[in-house]
Amino acid sequence: MGLFDDKSCGCDHFEHDPKFDHKHKKHHCKGCACEQLRALDPGRLVFVMLLGSDVRLGPLTFACFDDHNCCATFIDNSGVTPTGSVIIINCQEIAAITLAPLG
Repeated sequence: MGLFDDKSCGCDHFEHDPKFDHKHKKHHCKGCACEQLRALDPGRLVFVMLLGSDVRLGPLTFACFDDHNCCATFIDNSGVTPTGSVIIINCQEIAAITLAPLG
């Protein structure tokens, strides 16, 4: 299992829950940041600013997004641990996402 496999970070766990109603699957999480994260490729380097804060978090590596509980999972590569810390943020609490240039 790789770092960005959906199951490695808990994403889409409702898909495997027998109580999950697949017939009525729809986007639960609302807002601009949620829409952007839904379309973002895992592994993309980003900076995030939370609502009510003027502090920009990052650079963070986007790992996955779970549209059922609105959790966006990122890896913090700032050097706190050798492999990076995992940060889970509710997408509805994100005020801004800055995409780092590709390349």
